[in-house]
Amino acid sequence: RSCPYHEVQVQSVDMPDHGFLGIRYVYKDGGALIDGVLPGTPADDIGLVKGDRLLSIDGAPIRSDADVQQIASMQPGTQPTLVVEHAGTIETVHPTLSAWPTVRY
Repeated sequence: RSCPYHEVQVQSVDMPDHGFLGIRYVYKDGGALIDGVLPGTPADDIGLVKGDRLLSIDGAPIRSDADVQQIASMQPGTQPTLVVEHAGTIETVHPTLSAWPTVRY
């Protein structure tokens, strides 16, 4: 048997017009449960941590993954109003979104 050789191509993903918060999350029980925060991102800057729950964006409740993904349709520099459950309390925060980082794979 032979094993075919596959050429690997390196691609850059560059979305400078899209807002970036810097969280990994899972939609659960009416909110986005934050599973991780990337260091040096707007989410890190405002103190979001694993276990926090994102409840709404600009007054609209989180009802699905698509609701959270709307952040990517915002421009870098936008300051959305986020309602977050953090350490058992409800807080309102206003991160300044950055541009999506360039990713190579």
